[in-house]
Amino acid sequence: MVKLGRHMRAHGAPVTAAAAQYLGATIITLPFGALQGNLSLATIGDAGPELAVLGIFSTAAAFGIQTIAQRFTSASHAAVVVSAESVFGAIGAAIFLGERLSPVGAVGAVFVFAAITLLSLSADRSEISLPAAAD
Repeated sequence: MVKLGRHMRAHGAPVTAAAAQYLGATIITLPFGALQGNLSLATIGDAGPELAVLGIFSTAAAFGIQTIAQRFTSASHAAVVVSAESVFGAIGAAIFLGERLSPVGAVGAVFVFAAITLLSLSADRSEISLPAAAD
C-alpha cells in the first residue's frame, strides 16, 4: 500500500499501474493454476460468469478505486477501502449471478461497513487539531 501510494503520487497513471499489477499476478499465478488445479478451456468457459464477476467487481473495481484513490490519500485510508472488497464481490454476485447472502453473510457485511465507517470517523477526528489547554 505504501509503495503503491508513493508510486501514484510520483508517476500518476493509476490505470496503467493497476493493469501492470494484474498482468504480473496473472503471469506468476497462471502456471500454478495449470499445475495444481483443473485448469482447461472448458473449465474456464463453465465458470465464465463467476470469473467475470470476481475479476470485474471484486478485484478490478475495488483495486482500481484503491489505485486511483492512493493519488489523493494515505496508504491507511486506501487499506480501509480495500477491506470492502469482499462486500463489493457479494453485491456483484447478487446483481449479476442471482446469488443471495445468508443471514450470517449479511451480518458480516454490516460489520465490515460498520468497521470502515468507525475507522473513517476516528481518522477524521484524529486529524482535527484541538487548541492547547490553558494550565
